[in-house]
Amino acid sequence: MVAHKNSILCLTLVLYLLTSSFPFSVKGLDSPLVMDCESLLESWVDGNQHSQPYVGCYMTTDYLLGNQTVGRASAVSVTVSFKGTNKSVIQHDNWLTAGIAAQGPDSVHGGCNAIDWGYIFDLLLTPQMSQPQVYAEVFEGHEWVNCLPGYAKSIYSWTGIVPGLTINSTVTLTMQWTETTLDYYVKADGTTWLLKQYIPNETACHYFMTGICGRAWGPLPLPNTVKFLQFFGAWSKYNIGRVGWHSYLSCPRFIKTSEVTWTDVTFAYSTDGLNSYWDHTLGWGGAIYSNVTALYYSPSIHFYPYPRARLPPDTPLLWPPPPGHGLCPTLFT
Repeated sequence: MVAHKNSILCLTLVLYLLTSSFPFSVKGLDSPLVMDCESLLESWVDGNQHSQPYVGCYMTTDYLLGNQTVGRASAVSVTVSFKGTNKSVIQHDNWLTAGIAAQGPDSVHGGCNAIDWGYIFDLLLTPQMSQPQVYAEVFEGHEWVNCLPGYAKSIYSWTGIVPGLTINSTVTLTMQWTETTLDYYVKADGTTWLLKQYIPNETACHYFMTGICGRAWGPLPLPNTVKFLQFFGAWSKYNIGRVGWHSYLSCPRFIKTSEVTWTDVTFAYSTDGLNSYWDHTLGWGGAIYSNVTALYYSPSIHFYPYPRARLPPDTPLLWPPPPGHGLCPTLFT
């Protein structure tokens, strides 16, 4: 299990590079700046939760019934924004992220020594940075070790600065598989950037799982469900606990491996860090994001702090499209 004690390290390094190595401001960048960094997020094993609060939603449509191949996606995407956020409410050693958390299976390791791969892509905000960044992390999840709950470890992470982003920017995050790589795209202000082409482990399947399934330990059913594709509205090192931040999710969608067009996720159910299983023993986050609720602002879901509030797990969340319009615009334009 990897729990990084200095999670702001890579962000501080980026800030140092921008202020000491480049003779221009962040706003002057004409192409993205991408660099590897140390891990920021945590994944937990059942019964060994961590403290990072997490709140979001998961795609519930069960594409696993009848035909296992239908539950596979070659690409996943969501549009996020921190519009209206006062970043000074975020503590100096804290951060706020929103984006995608997806699971991909392994082609070799299964049964009592199953491995799953966790992929995160998000928009990241810290009080030190002059603009939001993007962040990605890959987890190797040992679902079971000799038929007992195993462990997860972060194996790769990177961060990127995209030209022109501001606190009010709306950013589309996309992860898309090819035959050899996992490609990370960002679209902002009408421009699409290919930020990274990640070469996965040789045994990792080149697709994401969608839908849900019941948790089990062999023939023994377990409480809760596995939520393969999740969209989180807030994930932090610890609870921000102050009014003044906002997080918006819109246009969640995926491409089935058997198709080439996007499928819109028009509804989902809420989840939190105690219920965010991405396989039978592993979960995202690790704690409830207390004093946080959500409202629908068509076509977005708006997460924000509210005193004494908690968004209960499995609350229906909808993305109603504007009258006479489709849910999401075309991504690659």
